[in-house]
Amino acid sequence: MRPNEIVFPNMNEHPDYLRGQSKEWCQQLASLTGKYEYTWNFHHEGLIAENILAKELEFHLHGKVLDVGCGHGEFTNKWASFADEVVGYDMTEGFIATANKHKKPNVRYVIGRTHEGLPFPNDYFDVAYTKKGPTSWYQEGNRVVRPGGSLILFHPVDGNGKGSELGEYFPGLFPPPSKGTPVLDVIMEDLLKVDLSIYSLDTYRKLYGFLHPKMY
Repeated sequence: MRPNEIVFPNMNEHPDYLRGQSKEWCQQLASLTGKYEYTWNFHHEGLIAENILAKELEFHLHGKVLDVGCGHGEFTNKWASFADEVVGYDMTEGFIATANKHKKPNVRYVIGRTHEGLPFPNDYFDVAYTKKGPTSWYQEGNRVVRPGGSLILFHPVDGNGKGSELGEYFPGLFPPPSKGTPVLDVIMEDLLKVDLSIYSLDTYRKLYGFLHPKMY
């Protein structure tokens, strides 16, 4: 430990710790807000990766569209005017309950877990996408999207030693920066197991700062 350095406790060892993105973690978040969003605002520098995804979707979406890991449906609802039908799929009942309160006429939501498959017919969708959703649906996505259709995947991955400055500022509370891309490696391994043609693979770095609680 360096002089005057504060080391935070390992949050993984707290008895009430829930692993991020687990079913229990999502259920707790849904019970608090009904939404898949965090209770803080932030500022960022550089490219906004979500806006790049939105531009891609504007270009590709048509016909029948599947949003895997749709959360409370705010992003799903956005695409109603771009498609004949939009289906949001998520495992958290609280998020889907919120989504159903605000859905557009051609939008519907289905509760389920990707580990158990996707409850849709073969070749039903023209496009399927995920925005920071699970990675366990690639095989099923290939089944439910028609030949010639598109799977658009947007995942937070590794910084290969960059973008993890919080681990330096708050040691013990956040993991330190580390070399390598283990998350991206797993994603690529999963994609290679599926009969998909990878059209493009792009990575973006986004910097955050000035975090503060939301005021209600």
